[in-house]
Amino acid sequence: MTIWLSKNGQNVACSAGQMRLETNIDTERAIAAWNYFVDVAANDYIQMFATADTATAGDVVVLADDTASPQIPSTILTVNQVG
Repeated sequence: MTIWLSKNGQNVACSAGQMRLETNIDTERAIAAWNYFVDVAANDYIQMFATADTATAGDVVVLADDTASPQIPSTILTVNQVG
């Protein structure tokens, strides 16, 4: 899986990160946890993208067996103002 940022519709240079599940894709789980610092101004917008390199990569969000709510998130995004 590759995850990267876009600012105002343009990919942010050097923001791409990759993670790979090496064993059984049906049972192995991971949560991406990377920190990015991006300068923004009024009316700027940031997007986070994720893509997998194969159609058999599995679910991005794993649902609980008996509910419609996510059991395991694919990513967690936290935004802070610095300065």
